[in-house]
Amino acid sequence: MRYLKRPNLEAGEWCDQRELILEATFQVLVDFMEKDAAVWFTDWHGSGPDAGAAWEEMISLYMWWKFSRPYRHDPYDLIEDYVEEEYEAHEWVQGNYYVGWDDPMWGYTCDEQHRLEGERLEEDQEALHRLIRIRPYMWA
Repeated sequence: MRYLKRPNLEAGEWCDQRELILEATFQVLVDFMEKDAAVWFTDWHGSGPDAGAAWEEMISLYMWWKFSRPYRHDPYDLIEDYVEEEYEAHEWVQGNYYVGWDDPMWGYTCDEQHRLEGERLEEDQEALHRLIRIRPYMWA
């Protein structure tokens, strides 16, 4: 029996179920690549063309998960940056600060945030599909 660790999540931190599926699935890949020593002694390319291609895909997905995905720009930073700028530019009014809902820049910022979030979700979904396609080769 194996227990999955959640290295990208702090204890008590909220996480959508769709993110948990992604985290758990890629943790299996990370464990496979980092902890199953037989992985590195298997002749992947000698096991047939599909196995060799699957091994290349495993490496690609592992590298993306560990070294590319964690450093993507967070789309919610756009909202936070806008609010901080507006907060600094306006005074408090009855315990609230002005966030220019009628400001065209606010609309643009929200649209851009939604677009970037959609791109990230699409990239994650595609990576998850790629991982599922090579699942039969994850043995050692």
